[in-house]
Amino acid sequence: MDDYENGRYYSCVLLLLTIIDGVASDISGNYSFFADNSDPTSWDSIAGHSTGLTKLKAIFNQSRRKTRIEEIHTPYRNGILHGRDLNYNNIYVAAKCWGCLAAVLDWGRDVAAGKKQPPLQEQEKPQTLKESIAELWSVIIDYSKTHARNQEFLQRINAWKPRQIN
Repeated sequence: MDDYENGRYYSCVLLLLTIIDGVASDISGNYSFFADNSDPTSWDSIAGHSTGLTKLKAIFNQSRRKTRIEEIHTPYRNGILHGRDLNYNNIYVAAKCWGCLAAVLDWGRDVAAGKKQPPLQEQEKPQTLKESIAELWSVIIDYSKTHARNQEFLQRINAWKPRQIN
């Protein structure tokens, strides 16, 4: 945090990328965040949703095969750690690394709380014909009440007339 607050983004980014890797490895048991076989998902979590960290991992982990000197705004882990992206020293890359670490920690809390997989559901027993008819009848009654209320509102709206205020 000290490096980030003092504008030493070159240091902050390297540290955060390694911390993200280490934390994810601790959470998963043995896979770093950026490993091909890592699974940063959890049940009932935004951070651990399959379109969340998994997508972020894919973006950060893109292959970088040639050396670039132009400024980047995405923390391409392979490009930074393997010396391919040389101009990563900026607040955009550092802030995105902080965001990624926060999401990994959130995912870790979910995994620690046992939310890696959805809870087992009890098998719902099928409704009997009598129960199905009762449910259908209830829906019809609710619809009738709602329809009547909507008709009353429509009549009131149509009967409205503007008043003259002197």
